[in-house]
Amino acid sequence: MPRWGDEPVTLDRGDTLYSALAKLEMPGDGLPVVIIASGCSIAENVVTYRLLARAGKRIGAPVAVVTSKPHWRRLAREQGLHAYASMSALRRARTRSIFSWPEGLADALLSTLHPSISRQSWPIAAALLVLAGAAALFVLPVIDITLKAPVETMGREVMVKVDIGTSGTDPNSNTISGRIIEHRFSITDYVETTGNKEVGRDLARGEVTLTNTGLTAVSVPAGTLVTTASGIRFGTTAPVTVGAATPSAPVTGAATPIVGTPTPGVARPQAASAVATVVAMDPGVQGKVPARAIVRVDGDAFRTLTVANELPISGGSGTKARTASADDIARLKETLFQKAQSQSLSELNLRVKQSESLIPHSMQVAIEGQENDRQQDEECDRIKGTVYVLARAMSFANQDLNAAVERDWRKSPPKGYRPVQGGIQLSPPEVMEADSRTASLKVRVSGQSEPVVDTERLTDLARGVSTEEAKSRLSRLEVPYKLVSVAMWPEWAPRAFRVEVHPVQ
Repeated sequence: MPRWGDEPVTLDRGDTLYSALAKLEMPGDGLPVVIIASGCSIAENVVTYRLLARAGKRIGAPVAVVTSKPHWRRLAREQGLHAYASMSALRRARTRSIFSWPEGLADALLSTLHPSISRQSWPIAAALLVLAGAAALFVLPVIDITLKAPVETMGREVMVKVDIGTSGTDPNSNTISGRIIEHRFSITDYVETTGNKEVGRDLARGEVTLTNTGLTAVSVPAGTLVTTASGIRFGTTAPVTVGAATPSAPVTGAATPIVGTPTPGVARPQAASAVATVVAMDPGVQGKVPARAIVRVDGDAFRTLTVANELPISGGSGTKARTASADDIARLKETLFQKAQSQSLSELNLRVKQSESLIPHSMQVAIEGQENDRQQDEECDRIKGTVYVLARAMSFANQDLNAAVERDWRKSPPKGYRPVQGGIQLSPPEVMEADSRTASLKVRVSGQSEPVVDTERLTDLARGVSTEEAKSRLSRLEVPYKLVSVAMWPEWAPRAFRVEVHPVQ
């Protein structure tokens, strides 16, 4: 059965026919209801009810007129409108209560007995009076109890589990499904170097003497390397030829040689030598070596040559330079990792659907590789590095979370209360724990609840007693709702066996 309007239209003392029609243009949900106040100036005009009837036809729904004046209800019925003495009577008629028929019969009688009725209607009125009198003693009286059940905003915490292994929603465990989002990207950054070392600036220069003990001249090209015992290298600056050694005359003397004297008849060669200019291969002070420090000529072709610097090699100088230290490389690695952690969340958020939320606590960042443009101890002002990142995190559908929280809220209201239809408010979920597959979320939810009215108990207390006694009994109840009114209908009835309870907010 359709319900009547949530917001009835009221015609009061200051209304005109035009304002009445204007009010009917915006009826409440369902069937429109028009309440005519007792002082309404247009209620005696039959045109008013004709206009209301036309408005009902135009909007496709019958208009129900509620007024305490029997004569006005009769005028409304004559125009095809439904008319009722009170909103309670309207409710009983709409719900087809078993008591609506005698109530309507009595109301028709009261409307008929109005002084404006013609004398020909009195026999009918008398018959109605007899029938209504019988009904009035037993079934017509009703006590109408109106209660105010205050709506309270209540909040509590709801736990929801997100699991990537769950398909759909599990109401028993309050679990919703999640999905994994992953993305690969690279990050480049640099750090300033803090290491330093001395590096060469100028090359040391000097002269060496090359001595040839062989019988063949030796050509020494420019760039021939000569080294010290410790490995410091020098190169000749120009080609030089070292002549062949010349043999000496044979030695003659006593038949028996004396130890330490030349062997008779053996010729000793006379070594040849040449001077060559050399320069250190590496700049710096390490090229400054003392006399007789250079001792070797590199190369198999120079096996008959010996070398020595008669004077110290001089002229080399150095300076301080910034280099990549081990701490710099470690600091670059940490900088890149921190930047990867920070940027991973942004990268993953860009890939979450608009209807989803990411769980930051489930994010995992893996460094799959790193490249640096400088090595340790290499001379440079800064080191640039690049890392290759794999970021993963879990997400969930917002709609699934909202539905799970609301379902839990509505199935477990506070004791003695029931949820009120309407929206609930959810705080952003708080992550209690999370790993790569599951997460536990805590959501603070608040919604409106109203106390449950014990209708059966109220009916037992008010049935079969006077209005005053019913008020006295009901006022002693300790309940979370407030007693607004207790009214007997008709007012002259001493008691009633019918009780109707109407909670209002």
